[in-house]
Parts: sequence; C-alpha cells; structure tokens
Amino acid sequence: TLGILLIVIEAIFEIYLHLRQIRFTRNLTTPSKTYNSEITKESFEKSKSYQIAVSRFEIVKCAVLVLPNIISALFIFQIWKISNIRFEFLHSIFFVFIHNAIEYVFRLPINYYKTFVIEKEFGFNKSTR
Repeated sequence: TLGILLIVIEAIFEIYLHLRQIRFTRNLTTPSKTYNSEITKESFEKSKSYQIAVSRFEIVKCAVLVLPNIISALFIFQIWKISNIRFEFLHSIFFVFIHNAIEYVFRLPINYYKTFVIEKEFGFNKSTR
C-alpha cells in the first residue's frame, strides 16, 4: 500500500507542476529579452498555445498512466510468479518485459494521440499515419 500511495503522490505532484506551467505560460506576454527580436508575436502566441496544449495533455497522461503503475504494484508478486524462470537474471529480465508490455498497452494510444493529433494541429508532425 505504501508503493501505491507513492505512485499516487508522484502523479499528483506531476499534475501540479503541469498546472503551474500552464498558469505561467498563460501569463507570458512577450518572449524573453534574449529572443525578443528573433520571434514574431504570431510565432510566440503559437508557441504558447502549443505549450499549453502539451501541458494539458501531460496532465491527462499522468492520470491515465497511474493505472498501469497501480496494477503493477498490486500484482507485482503475481507477475513475478508468472515470469518464473530458473535463473534469477533471466527471471528479472522476463519480469521487466512483462511489466513494460502492460505499460506499453496504455502508452501506445497516448503517444499516438500526441504525435498525430496535437503535433499535427500545430504543424510539428512530420510522421505519417
């Protein structure tokens, strides 16, 4: 239960940081003095919009990815038993493989959305569907 509590606290802290980043980005009115002459107002506003969209996305991502971490924490011993191999080194590798496979199932649609929806919306996506 301590592991689950730490997972939830970490997710809450990450969400808090992203919310602060959104508030900070919204309050920006001009680029820093270093880049003020190089960045147009339109480019600056587009950059702000992109940063806010990515931060909002990261909040959802943190909330969603808490689930596989909690699942892994709850079923860590069962996953360890499933990956039962005679040699400890191979057993550990297989265990990590199973954990990563579970997490990958959750990350794939999230990464797809970021690449093909958010980045396409702002013109950063050079990938194909």
